[in-house]
Amino acid sequence: MIEEFLESRIVEEVPTTWREAPIPATKRNYLKDFLNRYEEKPAKRKHMLVAIRKLIKIAFDKEWIEDDPTIRLDEPLHYKGWKAWTPEAMKKFEDRWPIGSGARTCYGLALWLGNRRGDVASLRWADLVTHRVAVDGEVKDVEGFDFTQQKNRNRSGGKRLFIPITPMLREILEPLDRSTETVLVTTYGNRSPPSR
Repeated sequence: MIEEFLESRIVEEVPTTWREAPIPATKRNYLKDFLNRYEEKPAKRKHMLVAIRKLIKIAFDKEWIEDDPTIRLDEPLHYKGWKAWTPEAMKKFEDRWPIGSGARTCYGLALWLGNRRGDVASLRWADLVTHRVAVDGEVKDVEGFDFTQQKNRNRSGGKRLFIPITPMLREILEPLDRSTETVLVTTYGNRSPPSR
């Protein structure tokens, strides 16, 4: 992200990049205009702002600047967020990727567990367990994934979750090779890469 920022033009019409600009000349309105280029990609805009703030922190530490040009740049843009897939889009995806494929497995885990991509990517077969739980006053054995969320894992240890398997997810998991460490594997059978 930092490299992408540094190689970007300060103003699209002028060839000068952020790498070439003197740090004290960094102005809030230029940064705001730069971040607005990512209006259609709110997650990337957020990560780009984090990267820029790391550079600004270094500039403060080196005493190259006295004012923070990123103040209030994290105000949300006016966007409607990610659109949920329509039933037609879901059907098209399911028709394209058969059960047993990596794409369908990833889709099924995300859809039926509702977790972040980091949690889906790091989900292990060892996390698939059976717990005795009370359902409508009756104790039942329920199979599900018992794992710790990736979010805030370093700060607070992460939140422990038990998410029962739905019949639709069971159908997706049924044909998979369970000798791998993680549920998702690469085309070469390796553990799926962790989410950044």
